[in-house]
Amino acid sequence: MLSYQQEYQQKLVTAAQAVQVVKSGDWVEHAFGVCGANELDQALAQRVDELY
Repeated sequence: MLSYQQEYQQKLVTAAQAVQVVKSGDWVEHAFGVCGANELDQALAQRVDELY
């Protein structure tokens, strides 16, 4: 049986990996300001030509 730390480590992904599940036409909403996910914004921006 995995400890919760091991399971957590197995599920960690980079922002670039996380945004690969976003498909063209999807609505993506997240917090902004202090709680903002700047890395996700940057990773999505890298895919601007693929997504609309």
